[in-house]
Amino acid sequence: MGPSHIPQTFGFRGHRDLIAKLRWEIERIIQDHGWDAAVLAYRGFNAAVTAWQISDWFWEDMTDSQRKAIGVAHRTALQNKARRECRALHCCRQIATAHKHAKVTLFPDPTVESAVSADRRLANEGFTVEQVV
Repeated sequence: MGPSHIPQTFGFRGHRDLIAKLRWEIERIIQDHGWDAAVLAYRGFNAAVTAWQISDWFWEDMTDSQRKAIGVAHRTALQNKARRECRALHCCRQIATAHKHAKVTLFPDPTVESAVSADRRLANEGFTVEQVV
């Protein structure tokens, strides 16, 4: 299993802590009724980065027998498997990588786009954030 204490991680100890962080970030997106485009973009970006980074933590937490059981011998193989088999993680990878490196050069996908619309008319018509997101 992963290390019990990494000084640079604000006390996060494994992939479960990152999953909890991702849930918290998603809840903030859903609960934000301010309809501020910048806030929604920042929170969306943070959620995408956290979702993709879980693969790094998950790799560290896996045992050799778990890695063998799903057929991955190294971290990149796990990330490629996740990218190919889960569209949501694929999209999060595109967003996280583009924001970190200003573009995606390895496995770019022009069909993935991130955008935010904080249209107050939707709020005035009774829509909630979770219905729009």
